[in-house]
Amino acid sequence: MNMKRRDFLLGAGGAFIGLPFLESLAPRSANGADAVPPSFAIFIRHPHGVVNSHWWPSKLGNLSKDVMPDDFACSKMLEHMSRTVYLKNLKMGFPNRNCHHNIHALQLFTGSEPRYSTKQGDALASSESMEWTIAKQFHPTVDPLVLFAGNRKSFLNDTTSFREDGSKVVGENDPLKVYNRIFGMASNTDTTDLLRLSVNDYVREQIKAMQKNTRLSASDKERLDLHFTTIRDVEKKIARTLPKDKLDRLNQLAGNKDALTDANNNKLDEVIRLQMDIIALAIAAGYVRGVNYQLLSGIDDTRFTLDGKQLPPSHG
Repeated sequence: MNMKRRDFLLGAGGAFIGLPFLESLAPRSANGADAVPPSFAIFIRHPHGVVNSHWWPSKLGNLSKDVMPDDFACSKMLEHMSRTVYLKNLKMGFPNRNCHHNIHALQLFTGSEPRYSTKQGDALASSESMEWTIAKQFHPTVDPLVLFAGNRKSFLNDTTSFREDGSKVVGENDPLKVYNRIFGMASNTDTTDLLRLSVNDYVREQIKAMQKNTRLSASDKERLDLHFTTIRDVEKKIARTLPKDKLDRLNQLAGNKDALTDANNNKLDEVIRLQMDIIALAIAAGYVRGVNYQLLSGIDDTRFTLDGKQLPPSHG
């Protein structure tokens, strides 16, 4: 097996698992240079404001702990600061003639002039967002992942992803549906089955054969083991994240607006972490190379609990 493009294991029932990049199976170039994992981009937008005095590093220039103290939000990126860039003073390229929430959002990943509407929040982009450009270039037969976390009670729910014709793309907020799309497990609708069987079980023999491949390095074997373990962990977290009264039928959430809203309201932190895990799996397996993820609606009324106290909506 040469890892020239996305490789996967195909099992019973149509299940398939995309494999992570494995250096020992990747072909070398003519000059002997090592192959590199494919690049990717994940575009995440949180539409609400920040506390400016504690959001940015305290000074311009190289990042260090001195400019990212512990009580600053940016301090969470200290571990990754060698690969982090903060950009300030970005502005809209086109004027607001409708609803500035909507106009800002649609320009963010498209850079295109809005197609204005007389109705607040109904403006559209005039070209595609970046994840769709990436998909056309690298996996034209597979749409990018477009996800949404939170409730959809306002008129500014999906405002960042647009196709080539500028039409709006609705983000998926049911974690199981995204998981099933990635791993071809559309028939797996029962929570009991999900907890008892893993998608790994459908390709068990292929996994064993893969792990015995003498060309695999020790680090690649560890990478494979982590990949399959993460898949199982995600499956279990999907079942735990959903409302107790709906655990018997995961996919029923897709047809039960109240239950899905409850999961995206009262267990939002868990839903977000779960969606992040699924995004990481999709990227590692080479399923997509572009992702658009919107956290919360443009005008949101989610009520978060801090130290046992329920806070008022952050932007209602």
